[in-house]
Amino acid sequence: MNDKFTSEMRVFIEKWCLDNKVVFDDNGEVGFGRPCVGITHGNDYLDFYWTEWSDDIDYKVLYSDEEIQAFRKAVPVDAHYKHPCLAVLVHGDDYDEAKFQLFEWITWIAEHKWVPKINTRTNANIIEAIFHGPTIPELRPSEGRWA
Repeated sequence: MNDKFTSEMRVFIEKWCLDNKVVFDDNGEVGFGRPCVGITHGNDYLDFYWTEWSDDIDYKVLYSDEEIQAFRKAVPVDAHYKHPCLAVLVHGDDYDEAKFQLFEWITWIAEHKWVPKINTRTNANIIEAIFHGPTIPELRPSEGRWA
C-alpha cells in the first residue's frame, strides 16, 4: 500500500466529474470482476471515442492523428487493456496506486480539454443496447475535428 493519492487529488477528480456529469467510481469492477477505479456514466465506463460504431470514421486516419497519439501516451500503465475505457486496474489491494494513476490521467484529460460525450446507440448495435442501455459514454477532445 502507498499513500500517493491525497484528498486534494480526490477533490480534483470529483470536481472534474461533477463538471462533466459523470461519476468517479473508486471501488469498481471491469470485465469479469477485475477490481478497478474509473469514470462512469450510468453503468458504463467512458469509452475512448475511437470505439464508436460508425461507418463515418476512417480508423487508419484516426489512429495516426496527433491528438490520438498524445492521448495514447497519457494512458496509465495499469489502464484496463482489454477494453479501451477510462478505468485503471487495481493490483492486490493497492487502490491508492490505481487512483493516483487515474488522477494523473484525468489531469492530462482536463488540461487537454477532453470531455465526455454521450451518444445514442444505433440499430446497428442493438445487442449492445440490450446489455448496456441506449447510450454510449465516450471521451473526446472538446475542440477540433473529433469533437
